[in-house]
Amino acid sequence: MCDIVQHAMLMPVLVCHLRFHNSLTILEESLNYKFQNRGLLQLALTHPSYREHFGTNPDHARNSLTNCGIRQPEYGDRRIHYMNTRKRGINTLINIMSRFGKQEETESNITHNERLEFLGDAVVEFLSSIHLFFSFPELEEGGLATYRAAIVQNQHLALLARVWVKLPPHPLQEQEPTGDRHWIQKFEILNKLTEFEMSINVEFNHIRLLARAFTDRSVGYTNLTMGSNQRLEFLGDTVLQLIASEYLYRYFPEHHEGHLSLLRSSLVNNRTQAVVCDDLGMAQYALYSNPKPELKTKDRADLLEAFIGALYGMEFCELFCQVTLFPRLQDFIMNQDWNDPKSKLQQCCLTLRTMDGGEPDIPVY
Repeated sequence: MCDIVQHAMLMPVLVCHLRFHNSLTILEESLNYKFQNRGLLQLALTHPSYREHFGTNPDHARNSLTNCGIRQPEYGDRRIHYMNTRKRGINTLINIMSRFGKQEETESNITHNERLEFLGDAVVEFLSSIHLFFSFPELEEGGLATYRAAIVQNQHLALLARVWVKLPPHPLQEQEPTGDRHWIQKFEILNKLTEFEMSINVEFNHIRLLARAFTDRSVGYTNLTMGSNQRLEFLGDTVLQLIASEYLYRYFPEHHEGHLSLLRSSLVNNRTQAVVCDDLGMAQYALYSNPKPELKTKDRADLLEAFIGALYGMEFCELFCQVTLFPRLQDFIMNQDWNDPKSKLQQCCLTLRTMDGGEPDIPVY
């Protein structure tokens, strides 16, 4: 009899599961798209506040399931079931942010959609930026950013994805479809950039695009570069955001959305980008109307973003980030470089409070 009761109490769970997945089938038919991994679709629709309610009388169902014992492990620490649900508090923050990424892509145990929201935000920004970059070849960075802010909030973004099938080439690529390396002998600037190509072991088919990535707006319009690096900087910033977001989502499965954002900020910021720029020796190739003895941190970060915009082709940019950016994450985690001054102050308060312990989780200053 006990076995019958235990199995009967699982019926509300089963019915709820079947009804939900029947709804997902209808959703896929409406979208005219079938997801290879139905679990991801379910996760995308699961809000952090969601808790399973079994049947019309959830308290009785949950209590019965608990009291019958079939759903409870007879070993281990029960607190382990809540380790992936709590995300607030300074102690949780330090605990999570001290963990390194996995060596291989690992599925997360976090059962709501905030991590997918973190990744999706970067994807939407990337798609909008790519669309604008190629649709408005004469528009500068400020105008592109303004349009992007409007498009990201636009409910018709999906319509753009349907009609935009193939991206047009960059104007420099359109001018020389087969490549422009034959210009190298005519221009000292291009000849100098071949040294940079050799130093990073990358050869551009359209080297004028690389030259544009190093050209400041103070230089003005020239027939060689047909503009400055501001548009490429806009593109490179978006590409970096997407690649970093995807990497963190895949290899840091224990981190919630806020934790992933902190790690991404440590990767995609002016200070880190300026260090990479220095490591690659980019500053010596920068083109200004009046050469600067030393570039500011922001200028060096902009150079790196513009270079990534010129390099664009996701596979190339991903490989570049794997070599130059992602290995730095371990040091960022060990040194807590993701931390802001307020959080550091909170940690000091927690560390130096009286030995008899006590709360609150967030200190009073």
